[in-house]
Amino acid sequence: MRGISLLLAVCLAILWACGLNLHATAWLTWLVALCAVGGLVVASSGDEEHRHGAAYGSLAVAGGLGVLWIVGLATRREAWLVWWIFGFGCAYLLVAIGGLVAEHPRVVRHERPHAV
Repeated sequence: MRGISLLLAVCLAILWACGLNLHATAWLTWLVALCAVGGLVVASSGDEEHRHGAAYGSLAVAGGLGVLWIVGLATRREAWLVWWIFGFGCAYLLVAIGGLVAEHPRVVRHERPHAV
């Protein structure tokens, strides 16, 4: 999960750089950079024993990106940036769900009766 979070954070940083290069809306672009930093913090904090906290961190980044997406749509900012934000928000949401589900695996074993 840490590797995926790190990859998503680096991709968000690339999105931030593209937004700066293409002169996208400044406040939205810099908030994407803030989410990238948050993603880097989530990816670097904790270890495999503390996946639960990392999953909630990914959920927080997903929530922040979701708010940015809604605000970006409502204020009619650059469509390409807003929809990339939506995509990264969905990806972080999937990472968070994966981390929470992996925290409590359910293993059901059915033993067959031995033939006599």
